[in-house]
Amino acid sequence: MPARYTAELADADLKLPYVPEWAEPVWHLYVVQNPHRDTLLQQLHQVGIGTLIHYPIPPHLQQAYVGLGYTEDNFRSQNVWLGKY
Repeated sequence: MPARYTAELADADLKLPYVPEWAEPVWHLYVVQNPHRDTLLQQLHQVGIGTLIHYPIPPHLQQAYVGLGYTEDNFRSQNVWLGKY
């Protein structure tokens, strides 16, 4: 199924998963990225395609890790996809 997703979504405005030739992922998730995430989610839901955000709160900002003292600035690449930079 992931090969079909990759083929069918190749021309979409999405960042698709990258899989090196040597890798064999288990594909319990097929994660895509889009700069207009919320609009895309709404459009997919309107046509009956279920989606969700796997980590709506980045792991380093979740309550379980508060003792580590991380802030939004600790993982800049995460914040880029959240639209913070």
